[in-house]
Amino acid sequence: MGRKLSRRGLLRAAAGCGAALLTGACARSEKLGRVTSAAGSRAPWKAGLATIHITPNKPLWMGGFSARTKPSDGTLQELNAKALALEDQTGGRAVLVTTDLIGLPGVVSKSIAEQARKRYRLSRDRLLFNSSHTHSGPVLANPLQITYRALMSAAQWRDVEQYTRGLENKVVAVIGDALKDLKPARLSFGHSQTNFAVNRRLKTDKGWVSSTVNPQGPVDHVVPFLRVDSDEGRLRGAVFGYACHNTTLISDNYKFCGDYAGFAQEQLEKRHPDATAMFVAGCAADANPNPRGTVALAQKYGEMLAGTVDHALGGSLMPVRGPLKSAFAVFPVTVRRAATHSARKPNHRYTDMWSAVSLLPLFCDKVLSANLRFRTAVAS
Repeated sequence: MGRKLSRRGLLRAAAGCGAALLTGACARSEKLGRVTSAAGSRAPWKAGLATIHITPNKPLWMGGFSARTKPSDGTLQELNAKALALEDQTGGRAVLVTTDLIGLPGVVSKSIAEQARKRYRLSRDRLLFNSSHTHSGPVLANPLQITYRALMSAAQWRDVEQYTRGLENKVVAVIGDALKDLKPARLSFGHSQTNFAVNRRLKTDKGWVSSTVNPQGPVDHVVPFLRVDSDEGRLRGAVFGYACHNTTLISDNYKFCGDYAGFAQEQLEKRHPDATAMFVAGCAADANPNPRGTVALAQKYGEMLAGTVDHALGGSLMPVRGPLKSAFAVFPVTVRRAATHSARKPNHRYTDMWSAVSLLPLFCDKVLSANLRFRTAVAS
């Protein structure tokens, strides 16, 4: 049997495999310098990349912070959906889709996947969705979005629904554009580091406190990345990740922005105008940027992240081999009964609204269950 992984080791391996887009960098590779085309050798992959703007064209409520009291009032930075399509030597295909959004609700990803299946013959296991988790993007329509919907007018909610339908169409289109762009390619994988993430959970005598700086808490500063080259060795794309909440900008920001992840992608694309930069959010629930709260800090962290990726792209990397294998499963997870009314924070509109949902089992004598979508894929 193989050696037992620690929790951090497991999360780091999962994040690395995600950034490598399930191509086998975690399973089979040899360490060497910059990957170049060997004389007479056939490129082991085909890769296609595409980008589409998804910034709302009107004010919308923004997702992520309960303290906001109104819709957006402008744009700091364009929001994008991007796709990387890969095809191995057997003809097997898969597509990574990244978005400058807080996340894709299950109903949205399901709709996109179904359209991709019909149009492009991509089964669900051949699609990987990842959102940067920016808290400066729009709310998406979701049956469980009562925490936002209760604050909106009927017209504002209709705008959210209209935007969500348009977003689905755009993501389906960008998947198709990436597939059309498939060309011979070479893939390589590596790691770098940056250090602006700080643990955000502190244990006190009264229990765990969230969103509190805890310099002694665990955090992962590793930055895994995938380099995509043309057959001639020209950089075409870079997929990189970091395990830190994409929340440098806080609740007083009402302008759309990709936050540090958006600025990092922007910086890399400025340095490499012919390449597409894609951000994959890592296991970041327990980490925040620190300090935070200004656009200048978001830009600074974006430059830090872009700089470490850019430097490492020219270093010693591992070539990625095929074939491409993937798996997808949906399974039920039992959720414990919610706390009683007396245990929740009183007079807080956000927790009050969620309590209305979470306390339902107390009154109907049932245990809630939730479907968590877990996607795992490896290559050998």
